Amino acid sequence: MGMYQRSEFSVLGSTTAPTSFRISVNNCPSGINTVRYQLDAVTTILNASNSVVALDSASTAGGVGLQILDDAGNPHPLGTLRAVPGYSPAGGKT
Repeated sequence: MGMYQRSEFSVLGSTTAPTSFRISVNNCPSGINTVRYQLDAVTTILNASNSVVALDSASTAGGVGLQILDDAGNPHPLGTLRAVPGYSPAGGKT
């Protein structure tokens, strides 16, 4: 999710510039009208309401978490099914 310097985290609650990612859906069989996905934490959830999870055990960073946000900058709910926006049943992709 990127490389950051310690100086970028000046106080508790500091954040860095977001790193964008996209989930694409391609070549779905015909007849599927909606595609849903769910993001589940594989590390400790540090703050469920703000979707902040701990870094994995290979990380050397301390006191840092990863927050998952949606396109509008709101916390993306963990463990919740959501429809893939922009999915087209006609084309089978986003």
